[in-house]
Amino acid sequence: MLSLWTSEDEQHRSWIAAFFANCLEDERFMEREFGALGDYQDVCLSVVNALLYAKDVQRTTNVHPENIRFCLDLLASCLYSIGSDADADHTDVDRTDDRLLLLLEILSSAAIIRPTFDELLHAGTDFAPIDRAVAVLSAVCIFRVSIAL
Repeated sequence: MLSLWTSEDEQHRSWIAAFFANCLEDERFMEREFGALGDYQDVCLSVVNALLYAKDVQRTTNVHPENIRFCLDLLASCLYSIGSDADADHTDVDRTDDRLLLLLEILSSAAIIRPTFDELLHAGTDFAPIDRAVAVLSAVCIFRVSIAL
């Protein structure tokens, strides 16, 4: 099913989006199913991103906040792996960078859908999770540029 999403055929994308919109209403969908997706994990993130963008525009999709929390935790895991994989080859780095971009897009889309994700992304006494994500990603980008030079 997720391979059909990559075909960019709007007929397929429509029913796949509807299927995933229904699944993402379940608070543990991403937690339960993400690992089983294997090579299609980033495609799944692309679907989530598209649904959140549509939600921002049309307000039709109800993604449960726990699925966004999963994306926030996945972002933290990706950032940790960047710091711990100093010897990673370029393929892994490029794939991680693509995933970081997808996660950042998901979190930024979710951050502007208020008040649905306020408690998760904007709450906190010092640095809200979305602010921390942006700060850490900025540091990673600066680090990557300094290595390339």
